[in-house]
Amino acid sequence: MVGGILLAHFSRPSVFFALVPVPVLALTAAWLFVPESSNPDQAHIDIPGLVLSTAAIALLVCTIIEGPESGWGSPARVAGFLAAGRSASPPARSAEQPWRCASAHAPRS
Repeated sequence: MVGGILLAHFSRPSVFFALVPVPVLALTAAWLFVPESSNPDQAHIDIPGLVLSTAAIALLVCTIIEGPESGWGSPARVAGFLAAGRSASPPARSAEQPWRCASAHAPRS
């Protein structure tokens, strides 16, 4: 909303001069004042999850970009939306404890 007001009364660079310092100050304050809370025994990066979520976002973006050209109801667009939605959905649930992800039961290495 602030960006729209600035654009209405000033030029485009005014938005950057006014709004860029806010996240910079917030990130600096968080880095300085928020204590470290990570558990060193925990796994660091979920590489398969990172790759899968990146692929899902890329597929969704490509599907949305190509939608107007080939039609939103075309088989390729419908398949793209379904595949992106399925790859971004949570993993299969455990039958014993349906509220937990099946991957939570795997032993940690």
